[in-house]
Amino acid sequence: MAITITSNSAASTTAYHLYRANDSLKSSYDRLTSGLRLNRAKDDVAGFAISTRMETAIRERNTTIKNVNDAIAMTQVADNGLQEGAFLLQRMTELAVQAANGTASSSDRQSLDDEFSQLKAQLDHLANHVTFNNQKLLDSSMSGKKIEIGGATGSAGTLEWLSTNSSSAQLSSSEGVFSSWWSAADGSALSQPSILTQSDAETAIATLSSAIGNIATQRTRIGAFENRLQAIASVLSQSSIELSSARSKIRDADMADEMSKMTSHSIVQNASAALLAQANQQPTLAMKLFS
Repeated sequence: MAITITSNSAASTTAYHLYRANDSLKSSYDRLTSGLRLNRAKDDVAGFAISTRMETAIRERNTTIKNVNDAIAMTQVADNGLQEGAFLLQRMTELAVQAANGTASSSDRQSLDDEFSQLKAQLDHLANHVTFNNQKLLDSSMSGKKIEIGGATGSAGTLEWLSTNSSSAQLSSSEGVFSSWWSAADGSALSQPSILTQSDAETAIATLSSAIGNIATQRTRIGAFENRLQAIASVLSQSSIELSSARSKIRDADMADEMSKMTSHSIVQNASAALLAQANQQPTLAMKLFS
């Protein structure tokens, strides 16, 4: 090898390997401290794009799960409201049966009707005050509202709040309780009952029986809708878990492997630094020729 003073190829080569060792060691530090194999797009262009799409899908599903859980809570509130309504109608039936008895006097029926009227007023109160997030659930105002479940399919999608059409599980707004307490299970309107006379009381018994049957129908539909929502939440949760596992395989760092690489890069760095110091001494040999 020629002895020169204008260039030092040995030092340049050693410095190149030192720079590479430094870059590799920095990458190992980044991966070990962040726990991620992909910290920048340059680490793995295709893998970074795939993991980013997976991250979006996971966050979409997790948010959709929250939407569905909110809807489940809302159906439970509505069901509890209907249950209270059923209790009121059952008590009203008891009063109607008592008023229909021939032994009851007009003053007795008036007394019974006083409680009966209060219970009817309480039904109206329920319709106006059974709410979820300040939204009334028993007066039909929720009809047509959408629940976002896009994460269930990976694309945009909605589920109507309790409809009976082929694409959802919603209650029709014409079917009873959500527009009026006084309707039959088939959606036909019922006249509000009275028990001031024996004849009125006998009619009220049939009306109340039909209304109670309507509420039972509505509650079974709400139960079916809640079961559907729970199934959607289960599918979304499992999908989120599987996507998180797949994303981990692409994005996360293998800590044992990175520790091994870091040790290797550190050894190369130290060796290159030591050899660079020696290579930098090569030009001094030329100075000795002058002496």
